[in-house]
Amino acid sequence: MQFQRLASAFFISGCALATVSWFAAIAGEVAVVTAKSLNVRTGPGNEYRSTYVLRQGDRVEIIERKGEWSKIVGERGGEGWVYARYLDVQNSGSNNSSVGKVAVVTAKSFNVRTGPGNEYRSTYVLRQGDRVEIIEQQDEWSKIVGESGGEGWVQAAYLSEQDSGSNSGGDFSNETNYVYRSNGKIENARYSGPGSATVVMAKRGNNFSLGLVNPAKFSVEYIGTLRSNFEGNIQGQINNFQSSALGYRTLPASGDCNIQVSGGTIRSASCLVNGTNIDHGKSTFTAQ
Repeated sequence: MQFQRLASAFFISGCALATVSWFAAIAGEVAVVTAKSLNVRTGPGNEYRSTYVLRQGDRVEIIERKGEWSKIVGERGGEGWVYARYLDVQNSGSNNSSVGKVAVVTAKSFNVRTGPGNEYRSTYVLRQGDRVEIIEQQDEWSKIVGESGGEGWVQAAYLSEQDSGSNSGGDFSNETNYVYRSNGKIENARYSGPGSATVVMAKRGNNFSLGLVNPAKFSVEYIGTLRSNFEGNIQGQINNFQSSALGYRTLPASGDCNIQVSGGTIRSASCLVNGTNIDHGKSTFTAQ
């Protein structure tokens, strides 16, 4: 997809951000892993080798079935076959009225769990007054992202949803993507000055993009795959590059991006890529 079209649909101020859908999700059922550990194999049978291991509470998307086996895509994009008995298919008709809202924790302390139930293990603890974003709803449980980036499930009764007008952050997440946005300063060999940064990460899969834009003067986009996303620190491998200075052509590239996010906004970003005709040097963004 050309950056020029993306810019008109997303980056330019005042556009309808909710329409962004850069990464098409595979149409399938979502399921939660019930076993403590579950091998993901190259084919539908125990005779196929294991490529990685899922843990209890991990969420996957089922894209194919064969007998007692399901082909799945993990939340970070890994694909393979698992024994279907250890998957709990989720109800697609769950209530989504709270999805995308910011909420404040009302309990003194609050376990964040790997799945929607007390039987799932706790990964960390939120405190009274902490702010979270609700990204999924399932009966009495909400899947949230904390201000430092940690994801997990909490009991919805202990969350107080905030009026959308009170959110001063740049969070424009939708059903398909996590979206972070901030205004600040862009620096690279082609441009130095004010602009905005936008990160889009697919909710299913491992695609991501970082765009740095001053609508009147400059735009650049780094497109690739996630290496890690933990506690607000995003690391990505870059595969393609676009720039207004290069006529918005999509060019193959190699390099890395390191991005820090918090509460739906981008605090800083740094990308360095190499490729034929790419002479922008290192791009940095600092929120202001």
